[in-house]
Amino acid sequence: MATRFWTGASDNAFSTAGNWNPSGSPVAADDLIFGDQATANCDGSDESGTGLFSSLSVVKGFNLFTIGSAGSGNSLDISCTNVTIDAPGSKSDGINGIYIEGKNIANCWVRNCGFLNLSGNFDFLQIMRGKVTLEGTGADVPLAMSAGDTFIITFVNSRLDSDVTIGVGAVLPTTTEVEIYGGKITNNADITTINCRNAQWTNTAGDITTLRLQSGNFTWNDGNITLCEVGPAKLIGSQSDSERTCTTLKMLHVNTGIDFNDGAGNISVTNPILYEGGTIKIASNQTLALDT
Repeated sequence: MATRFWTGASDNAFSTAGNWNPSGSPVAADDLIFGDQATANCDGSDESGTGLFSSLSVVKGFNLFTIGSAGSGNSLDISCTNVTIDAPGSKSDGINGIYIEGKNIANCWVRNCGFLNLSGNFDFLQIMRGKVTLEGTGADVPLAMSAGDTFIITFVNSRLDSDVTIGVGAVLPTTTEVEIYGGKITNNADITTINCRNAQWTNTAGDITTLRLQSGNFTWNDGNITLCEVGPAKLIGSQSDSERTCTTLKMLHVNTGIDFNDGAGNISVTNPILYEGGTIKIASNQTLALDT
């Protein structure tokens, strides 16, 4: 077991001994750090056969360089106990950045990142700030989690510069509870529970079991909602050709805004709306019942 710092002094290959300080190809149980000793990018490669690394950390100072790249098979594929991403100055153009596919990752904390693409299997994943895409590139495996795993998005202090995309094909555990405090979310996956505060959420696809919208905006492009509780926030049904159904809708605050005026009447609410205040806009061919 050793602690090794990426330098990229020899070439861009993860497995080249001369790219690490101290020199040596990474082996199982090593702690790997990408930081201010870096002088070059690290190419993507499949390192899952190397064994289980103890940790991989991308920290402040790794600002000018990238790990992996977009495209099929171009991510860094690893098995690791702990992954920490805290590199606010990393590339942020949505093309260059950090691409990691977890073959077997126990814990992953994303504290900050200019651009990060995560895919693969995680037992625990928490995103606190940054631009993060949770989907595979090319033939890479999309984000895959199962019952008993934990997935949390917590944007502290209403980080409007944070942006997460949950990609098509992402599989989240049925116990998933997503906590949002600001930021932007674009979702394409089924989610059990969303607690949303001061965020901009766009649901492009994916069904939601429970949506608690306490503040901010939720733009509803597709997917069905079983229970939606709206406080002083806005639920917006966009002009989409997709049929959307909310089984139970509760308007719980005088500043609640519901805008279902999508022009096509493609939004329906199964049960009478529990109405305690707020405004409702609907299409001319829509009919909604209220329970006051």
